[in-house]
Amino acid sequence: MLWRLQLRERAPNPPPFHSLIREIREEEDRFSLADAVVPPKKAGNYTTAVLEVREETSSVAAALRDLTQEVAMMKVHTMPPKKGENSPRGNRPKEGFCYNCGRDGHYALDCQEKTDHARVSQKLQEALRELQGNAKRAWRRKGTKAK
Repeated sequence: MLWRLQLRERAPNPPPFHSLIREIREEEDRFSLADAVVPPKKAGNYTTAVLEVREETSSVAAALRDLTQEVAMMKVHTMPPKKGENSPRGNRPKEGFCYNCGRDGHYALDCQEKTDHARVSQKLQEALRELQGNAKRAWRRKGTKAK
């Protein structure tokens, strides 16, 4: 490695430390790659391997056909879930209102009505007033003034 990097010849005018370290690492990498042992390839019969692959392919194709048929039958025999069934909220009325149409009972994600900005704005103002009233009552209970 000393010979390859020519360190003795460069001794009177040495390179900076970081470049010397980089050169040493690069040389170590080249050296380790040259010494890396590549395992010999296993000799095998090509025709046997091809036959095995063909057998696997045909069995995979058969399994895929079976699964496709099962999925098709399952799609035919399933019933669509009823609206509200399996809902984590159950049958409780939804709190809040729709930010699309401004009506109670559903959310904008489920809304199929036209957008009504005026109604939504009115509902938001009412909700804000209600929250401010709740805050004032909470502050009064603590004995301090609400701002």
